[in-house]
Amino acid sequence: MGYNGFTEKKKLSNMKYLKQFSRVTVCFTPQEKELIAKKAAEEKKTIPKYIRSRLGLADTPRADSRTDLEEYKEDADNQDDNMHDIE
Repeated sequence: MGYNGFTEKKKLSNMKYLKQFSRVTVCFTPQEKELIAKKAAEEKKTIPKYIRSRLGLADTPRADSRTDLEEYKEDADNQDDNMHDIE
């Protein structure tokens, strides 16, 4: 069974899952972001996972389902590209 695309059912499932969280936006300088990314990579963690661990918080429920740091980096790059569209 291959990838069927982003279906309406998947969209609704994601929306339901995300309702249990609050999103926090924090602004960093490019140098600060680079420092945080470097420290996270040293611990083989994503930036959100690194920040949560530094605060003593547990990972989000789905955090363990995606462990490939390269996959996260791709998502982060895509998110950065999308943020430029908003500005």
